[in-house]
Amino acid sequence: MVLSLHSVFSVSGHPSDLLETWPTLTWSTAPPWTETRILFDGGPLFLCESDLLPPWASWRAVELLDPLEGGAWSNCGWSVNFVSPEVPDSSYSTGVGLLENTRYRNRYSGYLRRPLPAELMLDVSAGRKDTLSSQRLRLGWRSLGMTSQFWQGDVDAYTVHCGLTRPDFWLRAGFVHRGPGGRQYEILGQVPLLSGPVSLETAGGAAYVDSVAYGEAHAVAEWGPGELSLVCRADGRIFDEETLYGGAAGARWTRGILSLGGGLWSPPGEREGLLLTAAVGPARLSTVIREELSEITLAAYRSTRSLTLGLRARGWDDTLGVSALLLPSIAYGNARIYAGGRMEAHLDQSSEWSTEGDILAVFSLGGFDFVGAVEDVQNDYQRRYTYGIVWKFVDRPPEPQEREGG
Repeated sequence: MVLSLHSVFSVSGHPSDLLETWPTLTWSTAPPWTETRILFDGGPLFLCESDLLPPWASWRAVELLDPLEGGAWSNCGWSVNFVSPEVPDSSYSTGVGLLENTRYRNRYSGYLRRPLPAELMLDVSAGRKDTLSSQRLRLGWRSLGMTSQFWQGDVDAYTVHCGLTRPDFWLRAGFVHRGPGGRQYEILGQVPLLSGPVSLETAGGAAYVDSVAYGEAHAVAEWGPGELSLVCRADGRIFDEETLYGGAAGARWTRGILSLGGGLWSPPGEREGLLLTAAVGPARLSTVIREELSEITLAAYRSTRSLTLGLRARGWDDTLGVSALLLPSIAYGNARIYAGGRMEAHLDQSSEWSTEGDILAVFSLGGFDFVGAVEDVQNDYQRRYTYGIVWKFVDRPPEPQEREGG
């Protein structure tokens, strides 16, 4: 359950996303990655916090939600929710991405989604960025499912979860290993208790992490009879016999493309903060006021067939960070050519600027995208060149042809 306005960026649809290390937060009002919770289809990858990401193209969209918008599993903080792609029920879809880099920062990816005999559904993805490799496997049969994810890099890790998903609840159990020696057994679930103008959603889970008990409990209530939505949530966490509580309360008013919101939030074990938001179409302003940190963030992202434009400015503790993206395109026969660039600039407390910039180009023809980039253009020692191809294919079943006069 989320409030009426949330940010959904289908960033996995563009081949230039393969160039980015953290593509999902670049154009959002969310705080730094370390302060967000990673979710997959509304649930955590595993209960304890983690910064591990799924492979590229294993998701079709990303939801970036603040503490008042997030569902039950956001733990009263910012959350990044990866939305799984649909598996075709009568055909298959596949894709491969191969990008080479002159400084060995290569990116590879591939995925396959298809139905199997006996009503089984298969979704497998694999990717590699620099020195980190990741894979994701989903198997589904009706309302039952199994998901596994693997990472190989500085720290090897893998997860295996089996669960039941129904319209009125979901439940899953799993095992997590994050080496060396880190083992975790967990069970978690989510149940909506009320729906309609007044909704109530509850979620909870328990884990056994290296001989230490860990647990979470969450409840989110929302009342939204019309343009005004009110939300209230309560969160609790138990770790090593220490119990922490948190919660949030706020409101949002929406009319057309305009949205205003605000409220108080306090993650379990942390100090409370004030959140104020405003949105007009794709542009969004977020102001956070806390005792230890105050920040203001303005972000906008708009993507059409002919133009992709992004802007983000974030200020905190006499520090300023600015990101910009411009990627226009033109039609060339049956193909399309994208050419532009992106830039990041940071102003630190000593009033010194540091900048990074990339030049991007994509030639798209049918299911093929030819990608070229110059990364860290302004740095003579770190400048590198990337080139490659992304191929996507969907095998649609043959459609019956109508006979003449039929």
